[in-house]
Amino acid sequence: MSRIKSAAPILGLLVGAGCLPSSPPGDAPTGPSQPITVISPVSVRPEGTVEERVKQAEELAAKGEYLKAIEKLEEAILIDERDRKVRLLLVKDLLADARKGAPAPAGAKADPLYEHKQIVRARGYLAGLQKYHPDQTEEEKKLASEVLYETARVEAKEMQEGEAFIALRELVGTGFRDFDRIRSDPDWRAFLAQPPYKREFDEIVKDQKGE
Repeated sequence: MSRIKSAAPILGLLVGAGCLPSSPPGDAPTGPSQPITVISPVSVRPEGTVEERVKQAEELAAKGEYLKAIEKLEEAILIDERDRKVRLLLVKDLLADARKGAPAPAGAKADPLYEHKQIVRARGYLAGLQKYHPDQTEEEKKLASEVLYETARVEAKEMQEGEAFIALRELVGTGFRDFDRIRSDPDWRAFLAQPPYKREFDEIVKDQKGE
């Protein structure tokens, strides 16, 4: 029961990010009728160009100001939904911001799900990138694997074994074999200390060695 409750907000984020379709109960799921975005579809197209915002975003990201960079890139998405570079940068900056951690407002606690939410947003923009540009470059393939790794890692950190193993198997399907990275990652430590999870992990590793 606790797992169902904890998954609910993440499912809501996936729907909002365009990763999952939203439909009334009992209706058959359908594909997204609108382009895949993470920002609101009712947002107004801003003035200016994509190039102006990309330049601003790159300057902000270079200073570690990822949230401001993401804001500029999301404005660029409103100008050109399909822009390849904008989507690539959004995924990169969202991952970087997730790793940086949640900003802690004065006198308030940081959002414990912040990292997870940013990774979900990154997955939403990655889905759009892959939809509009299926001829993935090597850089895009590497980034997609990194998004899957981060997804599996954060699920393991939160002890969500089902979701962690789904993401891990998907990651392995992309050609990932660096299992030592997982073993040495502190966010996997408590997860792999659980005997049932360790056995399942070892089976995945064994299956790949038997290829």
